[in-house]
Amino acid sequence: LVLALPLFIGLTGTRIDVIIDRIFVSFLNAGDLSVMIYAISVANVAADMVLSVAQAVLLPHFAHLVTQKRYDEVRRRLSQSIEGFLFLMLPMCAFLCGAALPIVNILFTRGKFTPENAALAAILLPLMALQAPAHGAGQIVAQAHIANGDTRTPMVIGFWRIGFKLVLSITLIPFIGIAGLALASSLSAWFRAALLWKRLSPELRPAGVRFATQAGRMLAMSVLGAVVVWGLSLLIPAQGSTAVRLAVVGALG
Repeated sequence: LVLALPLFIGLTGTRIDVIIDRIFVSFLNAGDLSVMIYAISVANVAADMVLSVAQAVLLPHFAHLVTQKRYDEVRRRLSQSIEGFLFLMLPMCAFLCGAALPIVNILFTRGKFTPENAALAAILLPLMALQAPAHGAGQIVAQAHIANGDTRTPMVIGFWRIGFKLVLSITLIPFIGIAGLALASSLSAWFRAALLWKRLSPELRPAGVRFATQAGRMLAMSVLGAVVVWGLSLLIPAQGSTAVRLAVVGALG
C-alpha cells in the first residue's frame, strides 16, 4: 500500500491535467480542442508504442538489478535506455517538426477538416512533438525511481509539472492562444524530466558528462534534421502524389 498509494495519486494528477486543458480550451475558438487532439494523436503515436514496450521491460529489469545492488549495471542500462529512446524519437520529432503541414494534409484534410484547421494543426504538431522525447525520457527515469522503491518522488514531481504547466498556460494563452497551451505542455514535460533526473539517487544516476555529451549531440543533429526536412519540403516541387513527395523528403532528411 505504501508503494502503490503515491502511484495512484499520481495517476489522478494526470486526469486533473486533462481537465485543466479542457477548461482552458473552452475559452478559445470553437474547434480548437478537436484540432489539438488531432495534433496530439500524430505527435504521440510512435512514442506511446515504444514506451509501452520499454516500461514493461525496464521496470522488472531495473528492480532485479537494484535488489542485487548492481548499481553500476543500473547506471549503464539507464543511460542506454534513455539514449536508445532518444535515438528513435528525436529523428521522428525532427520529421514531424519539419514536415508538419504536408503530414496534416495527407492524414486529415478532407471532409469537415478545412485548410484553416490544417494550418492550425500544423502549428500545434511541432509544439506537441517536442514533448515526446522529454516525456519518454522522464518515464524511463521514473521506472528507475520506482524500481528503487521510491514511488513518492515521481508523484510529487508530477504535481510540480502540473503547477508549472498551469503558470505557463496562463502566461502564454492570452498572447498565442492554443499554441500557448501546446507549448506549455511540452516545456512542462522537459521540466518534469529534468527534475526526475536531478532527484535520482546518486548510485543510480549515470555519469553526467558523458550522458550530457551524447544527448546534446543527438539534440543538435535533430534540430539540424528538422531544418533540412523543412527546407527540402519547400524545394522539392509539389507535383504528383503528396505522400510520395513526403516520403522522399523524409528519406533525404
